[in-house]
Amino acid sequence: MALGEIFFRSDENVKVLSSPLLILHAEDDGVVPAHLGKKLYETARAAYKNKDIVKFVSFPANLGLKHDYISSHPELPDIFKDFLKRHQV
Repeated sequence: MALGEIFFRSDENVKVLSSPLLILHAEDDGVVPAHLGKKLYETARAAYKNKDIVKFVSFPANLGLKHDYISSHPELPDIFKDFLKRHQV
């Protein structure tokens, strides 16, 4: 995508959002390192007026979820439901 000059600048996009934001990241993600997920969360929290609507959920490396398997985590539906309920999305 970069060769085609197509970029998705999450770090810039979160600065202009106002909707509730849930960031999910696996500690063993080899494509997008965990520290970048945390940095995105910090960027969003700094930009949001209502910091309570920005949430970061980290999945431990021992779960083996890596970049592609967070969706298979059995607690994910409850994480979403709780987030949606709290923020009436």
